[in-house]
Amino acid sequence: MYTLITVLTYCLDAVLITKYLDNLLKSRTTVFKYFYPALCMVELVIYFCGYISDHFNIHYGSLINIAVSMITTFLLTFFYEGRLSTKIFSAISFQVFVFISEMLCTIVVKTVDSNFLSNPDQKLVSCIMNTASEALLLMFVLLSGTFWKKRAYPSVEYSLLLYSTPTVSLMIYVVMVIEDLPRNINTHVYSAVIIGLLLLNIVNYILIDMTCKNIMVENENNDLIRQLNFQKEKYYQLNESYKQGRRIIHDIKKHYFVIKEYAAECNNEKITDYLDSAINGLESTYVRYNTGNLVIDSMLTNYENISIKNSVSFKASINVDNKLIPVKEY
Repeated sequence: MYTLITVLTYCLDAVLITKYLDNLLKSRTTVFKYFYPALCMVELVIYFCGYISDHFNIHYGSLINIAVSMITTFLLTFFYEGRLSTKIFSAISFQVFVFISEMLCTIVVKTVDSNFLSNPDQKLVSCIMNTASEALLLMFVLLSGTFWKKRAYPSVEYSLLLYSTPTVSLMIYVVMVIEDLPRNINTHVYSAVIIGLLLLNIVNYILIDMTCKNIMVENENNDLIRQLNFQKEKYYQLNESYKQGRRIIHDIKKHYFVIKEYAAECNNEKITDYLDSAINGLESTYVRYNTGNLVIDSMLTNYENISIKNSVSFKASINVDNKLIPVKEY
């Protein structure tokens, strides 16, 4: 029982380290495929370090555990891209959260039952304290993700679901302390409860996190579909502009023939009148908008042409200062 609890505790710790580094650091490197074997090695090193440090003075043992945990976490940061200062901060801050979690759990336990830590069954006491601190550490990891805005969850409901499990777990741990184990309840019952809570925290976090990722991917796909539809519309507009350009070329060619005939007759007055009429016709037909922004002019002209083609009334009221448009033309 105790061995299984220890294994699950270290599994939860591995999940928390991974998620914390994902929150703070940039994209993963090309060698990230070796991250999980390295993570397993790190947890083994921390476990054996804790086992060995038990033979030292309690203060020296704590310092050794902190140093090893910080160094191994720092080594894991090299599987991510980012500045060295950010990697150092990630390793130190994670260890600070670990320390705060353990201290808060100790304070709460002493407040609820001052005799709990001196209980004869020290293995079970250690299991409860370790898993409670891991549940509290999970809260800090979730808060760090929200604070640094590395992970934006789809809705408040998903965030509440993520916080609910460690919160309920901590409440159950406090109740277990109040029950003053193991005099009132069998030790195996407590062990089973701890295992269940550990599994619940691990599985709930992973499942909800995967669900959030799937929803974000779905949102990205919807954005891509909208962009694709927008591009299709742009191609349609380009096609209409191409047809319009062909019509302009045809009209200009016709104008040249007429001017050529008038020039052959040396009738300058008719040439002047015809050019005025042709220019006015071109302006009224093709140059309807001149805001100074080619995108706006093109878009309005295109939709007005489509409206005219489909016998739809089209009116535009425009007041544009091209210098004050805060959006790129694209």
